[in-house]
Amino acid sequence: MKQRDAIKMSREEAEVFLHEGMQKNWTMFLATNGPGGYPHIVSMGWIYKDGRIFMQTYGRSQKVLNLRRDPKAAVILEAVFPGGFEHRKLRGLMIRGICELEESPERVKQVLRAMWENGAARNRSIGARPQTELLDFVAQRAQKRVVISFLPQKWASWDHGKLASETY
Repeated sequence: MKQRDAIKMSREEAEVFLHEGMQKNWTMFLATNGPGGYPHIVSMGWIYKDGRIFMQTYGRSQKVLNLRRDPKAAVILEAVFPGGFEHRKLRGLMIRGICELEESPERVKQVLRAMWENGAARNRSIGARPQTELLDFVAQRAQKRVVISFLPQKWASWDHGKLASETY
């Protein structure tokens, strides 16, 4: 078996990984096609629901301008682990897909609330109090924001923990 095949996650493992990243608030990176032909890569807050990844941002941001021109994008999520980099613990996903922009302020508020609830659940799990004023602050700006709805099409994954320990 090729090493690439040995570290590949199944679709089910990849979705579990996405949920783990969402629960632990790992940063996702979104790559869009910039105006000069170079990738435009930014870190994003996100949630995964109903087979889609949802993000929100200002409607006039460069990433939104890029997506209006070309809806193809990719995201990367890598596991965050304490103690520094260790190759055998490396786990991640790169997903290529198509983005749809949802501009309804009500839809923006729905996604904002879902993202806030995800963060609030994590805060409660570590004994911190969720900041409800933050939700109100961002919701007031919903008119200027859009939802990026990312529909995955092609998945690539890696979990080096699947390899025998003597590999490294």
